Amino acid sequence: MNRLALVLLSLWLALAPAGAQLGGGYMFPGPGSPAASGGAAAVVYTGNSTTNTGTSSVPILSVNIGTASSDRYVACSISGAKSGGLTASGLTINGAAASLVIAQGNSANEIELWIAAVPTGSGAQSITWTWSGASLGAGAACWALTGLTNSGAYTSRVSGTTSGANLTLTYISAGGVIVGAGGTNTSSCVSAIWTGTSASNDYCMAPYYDNAGAHNSFAAAQTNYNVTFTEAGTFYAAVAASFR
Repeated sequence: MNRLALVLLSLWLALAPAGAQLGGGYMFPGPGSPAASGGAAAVVYTGNSTTNTGTSSVPILSVNIGTASSDRYVACSISGAKSGGLTASGLTINGAAASLVIAQGNSANEIELWIAAVPTGSGAQSITWTWSGASLGAGAACWALTGLTNSGAYTSRVSGTTSGANLTLTYISAGGVIVGAGGTNTSSCVSAIWTGTSASNDYCMAPYYDNAGAHNSFAAAQTNYNVTFTEAGTFYAAVAASFR
């Protein structure tokens, strides 16, 4: 290539718009080229806390929510007990308003799963909510979820009231995660058996009635995936949800 050709090529490279194509098929990337798609989501159990100091309709618990991260969501299972049942509202995690994912109760105890974007705050942080009535104790257990691509929205959810029955999640996305929680009216931690999860038991707590939880992650998509929670006792309630 002679000197004139080199000069002309240099001028073309300097003046051509980003993404202009040379002969032979090579394209020069311009600024703002799309980044590669994100990897799989991750889930880590972080901690739990209980109170059993009599009836309360507004529990305030301090629970470890893990390490601060710009893409962190925190999912928390909460539990309470009241004759006739109860439900929760207005749950916050380190001041961030959470959304209810799924709830399951009966005439004695309540299990609920909530999630919020919580990018700031590490270690123990305040979790509070309002019960529809005075609960006999309260408990909260949390998982930190990162790498989610759907703004914390669940991809499937399920609940049940029979010990040992399959909780069937209709769909789990590739790279997705699941969390589950369940309990009975036993007044102390009993042997909880999870199948379909990578953790036999992340925690067991008994603020008044027993509550236990577990999690899992998936490289490949799953359809009609069964999670089973088996435990002694009556007034059984369990929930599970997947996220991506």
